[in-house]
Amino acid sequence: MKNIFLLLLILNFFGCATVSNAISDSANYDKEFLTATYYFNSQEYDKAAKIYENILKNNKDSYVAVKLTETYLAKKDTEKAKNLLESFLDDKRFKNDPELNFYMGKLYIEYLNKLNEGRKYIEVATEYSDKLEYLEYLARVLEAGEDYSAAINIYTKLINKTNDSEYYYKRGFLYIKLGIVKDGVNDLIKADEIVPNLRARLMLSDVYINQKEYEKAAEYLEKAISLNSNFPSIKIKLAEVYKQLGDNKKYISLLESLVDDYSGKERVYVLRQIAASFYEIKDYDNALKYFKLILQDSPEDTQALFYTGIAYEAKGETDKAIEYYEKAYNVRNDYSEPLKRIAYLLFVKKEYDKAVNYLDKVEDTGKDIEFFRLKAAIYENNGDIEKAIAIVNEGLNKNPESEELLFTYAILKEKKKDYDEVVKTLKKLIEINPKSPTYLNFLGYLYADMGINLDEAYDLIKSALKYEPNNAAYLDSMAWVLYKMKKYEEAYDYQRKALKISPEEKEMREHMQSIMKALNINKSIEDVIKE
Repeated sequence: MKNIFLLLLILNFFGCATVSNAISDSANYDKEFLTATYYFNSQEYDKAAKIYENILKNNKDSYVAVKLTETYLAKKDTEKAKNLLESFLDDKRFKNDPELNFYMGKLYIEYLNKLNEGRKYIEVATEYSDKLEYLEYLARVLEAGEDYSAAINIYTKLINKTNDSEYYYKRGFLYIKLGIVKDGVNDLIKADEIVPNLRARLMLSDVYINQKEYEKAAEYLEKAISLNSNFPSIKIKLAEVYKQLGDNKKYISLLESLVDDYSGKERVYVLRQIAASFYEIKDYDNALKYFKLILQDSPEDTQALFYTGIAYEAKGETDKAIEYYEKAYNVRNDYSEPLKRIAYLLFVKKEYDKAVNYLDKVEDTGKDIEFFRLKAAIYENNGDIEKAIAIVNEGLNKNPESEELLFTYAILKEKKKDYDEVVKTLKKLIEINPKSPTYLNFLGYLYADMGINLDEAYDLIKSALKYEPNNAAYLDSMAWVLYKMKKYEEAYDYQRKALKISPEEKEMREHMQSIMKALNINKSIEDVIKE
């Protein structure tokens, strides 16, 4: 018994000592760990790293490895962090540790810019743990790598774990990126139903704008503004949707409410849109009001000066229009549009010499097709057809395929009775644009008037009437070619139709008189029109 008691005493002594040592080691471990964490939080990374390293020498703990990894990364010592994680992941005991794999994945992605390598480690982390943080990170990695289908699968897992608005939003966003719009819209609507979601509402509005479903787009933009009214850009977008819906009143009203939210270029943009909208609905006084507000802030804004001139021109206030066009030109001497507008207004006033003087100031870069047509028209109206033709030819040298200039050239050549050149030019125009009823009718009528190629003339005018069956000029041309073909009764029917549309047209009345004479009809043209 004595020996057994002694043995028990010995076992008890050594057992207590072992437990006591274990408790002591554990306390020391905890103390060191807490000290290291304190140094880490105080950004004393060298001290923290040294303690974590000492702990790991005696105890290979994955959590400490993670803390030491964070410390190395805070010190920007990426290589040590990588080596540490590799040493753990090469150990069979830690190979599939989710947190170690997660940190290795983040290291590759965020510090080494190696997305694909990092992705593999994140996927291992999610394979062995369904922690939300890991799944969310993997979804972002897949999205960054444009593997949208795989990212959608991860968001589906997240949605199955927790009915979170953000996950529906993210999945909906990716569905839309893949062109699976219906599923995307359903997810965005669901995201907004769970928790009112500004981004979901904005994305839904974009989808509906792209689909031209403007009423739905307006609905979601209005909802977005109800969540946060501090984004004027959303109101601008809503205003544009109202414009697409044809609701100018709402469009203008919303823009007017935004004027004071902006300054500088953005304010000018809003004011210009308001002014342009009033101009479109022919409310020229309000258009001028807003153009002048722009000029208060920016008196040398050439566009505002120019469009103020346009508004005055639309009101019929020619002198005021010219005043603002000249101001625009004085600000920018290379801006040719104001000169052309002034020249046009002077042309209308028959002040031809002054009009030409303004056009002569236009630089070569501003000499477009309309420039040559206007200048030719000035000389034509002033009786100088040869000069007008020369100007059109100058324009054709730069724009040989211009329908407008070729047509002007044909008209001028007809006035000079240079019919061969007229025919040649009209044929070229029909080659360029074979479906133009204007060109078809012109050539057909010319043949008819000259009494040549009557069958071809008939076909040309018939083609023109297919495009515009109720065009009085084309009906008159058909009547005239039929008259030349001695088909007087048919000619009479066409001419009567033409006169019913344009009863005061002198040439049409003269044609009818010729047709009636051939048919021995003794009626007044007014009686014919009443038939």
